[in-house]
Amino acid sequence: MASSVEAILDRVVADIQINHTTQSPAGDFDLSGTDAVKLGRYARPWVVPPCACVWLDAVDSSRQSDGMGGVPLRYYSRTIKIGITGWAPVTGTLLDTPDNRMRVATRLADDLMRALEKDRSLNAQVLDHEVTFETIDGEDVTVGQATGAGICQLSITAYKRVTTGV
Repeated sequence: MASSVEAILDRVVADIQINHTTQSPAGDFDLSGTDAVKLGRYARPWVVPPCACVWLDAVDSSRQSDGMGGVPLRYYSRTIKIGITGWAPVTGTLLDTPDNRMRVATRLADDLMRALEKDRSLNAQVLDHEVTFETIDGEDVTVGQATGAGICQLSITAYKRVTTGV
């Protein structure tokens, strides 16, 4: 049986592994292809971009107050931190320059954020989650004959309640 954290990670992958160009409002990138989104942390793209990887950054667990000053031992709050790195290609009429890599990275980050914000509970896996766009990088990345790629990094903080024990 999958753990609740594993189910959350799988849901994040499913939520972003879509053709963003067919969504409303329309996005810029199609991540619906085989291996376009992978679970795990990758330093470089494994396919010609666009692509993204999703990884678990940390899980923090703390006891949850009962609201009357007590802290029952069986109620916990968990904060799950998930990272996403995305690579966006510089294509079409855009020249492969640092500013255009920054532009395509921003567009991909926007596609990813909108997909994740459509379902605040990640299919009832969490109480809520927040997405932050932490960094954009215009670093030159090439895979095979592909043009350069912009890099974006997002961070998801998800909140969950857990009841265990007696």
